[in-house]
Amino acid sequence: MSFLKATILVWAIFLDFIGILLFIFDFAILGIILSFLVDFLGILTIGAWAWFKGRELKEVPTRFFKKISSKFGLATASELIPFWGDIFPTWTIFVATTKD
Repeated sequence: MSFLKATILVWAIFLDFIGILLFIFDFAILGIILSFLVDFLGILTIGAWAWFKGRELKEVPTRFFKKISSKFGLATASELIPFWGDIFPTWTIFVATTKD
């Protein structure tokens, strides 16, 4: 496992842990709002990593996008579902199952 993937994996675990903590506050509406902010951070950082990992900038918009887009889209959709996205570690599973 590369250093960058290990770093992103730790970040994904952190985001999923924060999501579990925010699940407690979901019933007070505040948790839902903060949960979407955490999800947005995950989409930006983990999405950028998945998009650019190990590729030259000129190679990125080719077939690589087709391979990663379905898994990332599923992870993103799962994270944006209230309550479910908070308790299910989708970012961690996405990063852990992505090939180096």
